[in-house]
Amino acid sequence: GWNPANLALPRDSWLEINVIGLNLNVSNSSLTIDNYKRFFTEAGHNGEWSDQDIDDLLELVPEDGLDANVDLFGNALGIAVSNYALTVQFVGLAHGVIPKAPFELMLRGNTKESFVFNDLDADGFSSVKVTLSAAHPIKIKRYFDNFAVGANVSYYRAIGYSDVTEATGGFFTGLEYIHSDVLVSGRLAEGGSGFGLDVGASGVINKKLSVGMSFYNLLGSIDWDKGTKQYFASFLVDSAEYKEDFTVDPVDTSYTEDIDAFSTRLPVVLHLAAAYELKKYLTLALDLEQAFSRSMGYSDQAKISVGAEYRPTPIVPIRAGLTFGGKWGFALGLGLGFHMKALQFDFAYTMHRAALPSVSKGMSFGMGIKIAI
Repeated sequence: GWNPANLALPRDSWLEINVIGLNLNVSNSSLTIDNYKRFFTEAGHNGEWSDQDIDDLLELVPEDGLDANVDLFGNALGIAVSNYALTVQFVGLAHGVIPKAPFELMLRGNTKESFVFNDLDADGFSSVKVTLSAAHPIKIKRYFDNFAVGANVSYYRAIGYSDVTEATGGFFTGLEYIHSDVLVSGRLAEGGSGFGLDVGASGVINKKLSVGMSFYNLLGSIDWDKGTKQYFASFLVDSAEYKEDFTVDPVDTSYTEDIDAFSTRLPVVLHLAAAYELKKYLTLALDLEQAFSRSMGYSDQAKISVGAEYRPTPIVPIRAGLTFGGKWGFALGLGLGFHMKALQFDFAYTMHRAALPSVSKGMSFGMGIKIAI
């Protein structure tokens, strides 16, 4: 799916129709299902948190903040005929970092002289993506049994965008004063459009080793021209404003203003992969993904994946894989398929940063139904 050149390599069917496809990823850097049961259910903490509970909960949040990600890819239509393909897909990506300081302030109170909130970060977008793909075989018999190059040309009908461009401030206390001043600003958009270009190459060596390389979003940007706004969320508390009963009214000067259209660049992503048919019923795979900037829901940390597909029968492929790095960190994935002649069903489930669902800090779920003729 990520390398258009594969369209020109030999495959068992000349027509493929992706009836439905879904890939959902949800992850965070701190909390697991077991953590939730302990800290956020009455059975886990008997209705109240002890000092030890608070210490343990704060230890779960890294010093650089709680990192959270959500990715959603949904195929509404996918048709591949010979060396050409057309796909219609919904794309939604979101990433955010919540500083540790607000958690400390909320759980322990103002036990320190200062809590700084400057490391808040978030961005995300959603869009309908229509992609036309084409590939062309090239004869390089000296090195490859089969070799091809290909390209995706995509049109984005964007739905929404949000980012944080500035986050400053904190909570400060002394012997005779309390002061809090927080400012968060960013951009919003309610629609736009854009184009993208991906290129790739792939080949087969000695009928057993398949290799591929692609540049995703080699050219790609979205122009946001509907409902574009700049927002400012400002919150001020100053003990100099205390009333006689020692209460204070926070000063909230949050507002939004219309701004001109703006553009966002989709990060370039390098994808390298290899698959080797060790036995007729066993294939091993290696995959490297590297984005070159951290924006639009992408991470700039390299991700390496290894996996295997075992086919006890041609009808039921069984799959497993490990991922290291990227925004998911360590992950363990399991999956299987049911391929009955023209109808194919595939399913996969991945646990992030753990090998068991109860201690996983996120999950990925993927499924697809395809007709192949």
